Amino acid sequence: GNKFTKPVFSLDSTTISLCLRLFEWAQHRRRKGGIKLHTLLNNDTSLPEVIVETTAKTSDIKGAKGILENIPPGSIVVMDRGYNDYSLFKRLTDKGVVFVTRLKNNAQHTPLRQGLIEADPDGCWGLYEMKFTGAKAKLHCSETNFRVVQWLDKETNRWFEFLTNSQELSATEVADLYKERWQIELFFKRIKQNLVIKTFVGTTENAVMTQIWTAAIAILLLELMRRRSSYKWTYCRLARYFKLNLMTCKCLLHWLNQPDIKEWEKPPKLAQLSLFD
Repeated sequence: GNKFTKPVFSLDSTTISLCLRLFEWAQHRRRKGGIKLHTLLNNDTSLPEVIVETTAKTSDIKGAKGILENIPPGSIVVMDRGYNDYSLFKRLTDKGVVFVTRLKNNAQHTPLRQGLIEADPDGCWGLYEMKFTGAKAKLHCSETNFRVVQWLDKETNRWFEFLTNSQELSATEVADLYKERWQIELFFKRIKQNLVIKTFVGTTENAVMTQIWTAAIAILLLELMRRRSSYKWTYCRLARYFKLNLMTCKCLLHWLNQPDIKEWEKPPKLAQLSLFD
């Protein structure tokens, strides 16, 4: 559950690789072709709010700008370092959206020690205010104050630097928000496990994108059914059983809630209308 009063979203992309011999248009790196799914995940429901599908060579930033219009003002967006872009930071800030990301190592900014707001007495974190000073940053963010949280992850003994445009979030909240990003990794893992497309119906860009899109819709529909069912399905089991029952005449809701019921207890079969009557 979300302990924040504002809606929290994770923004990320994943690439679905394709064999290049069949798909010249998908050339991304020299050998690999692919499709990219740019996704805005709602952390409360662990379901996507928006998915934008592009070829793999489309940058994350470009994909993000297509998603931006759908982020409601007043929400919080968590994203990784691939989205470090000053015009994106400005657009989010102007829209009234709070973001949390990791600070790039080579980012030029005012010295952190000058902007110290608060530090942990045990030396495990520090909260600082700063401004970006690089030429590109000045074009978009010269007036904006940002905050940086230096955070020691005790499990791995590594320091992280998180960047946010929020003036309200505490250092702990910023670190907790960034940890929430694992939800989108889990979502992508599920999509890839279940998006086993053994053969493509067509090899054009449009055909492949349509097929991946259809598969993504099927995954979401199954997930919604799983959540609405009173029976404790795992996602994989539901998908497997669903395929087996696809051509049978059963009441879907009844079957979802009581898949174990014996044949004679099942509801009466629905009358099948003949096509040629």
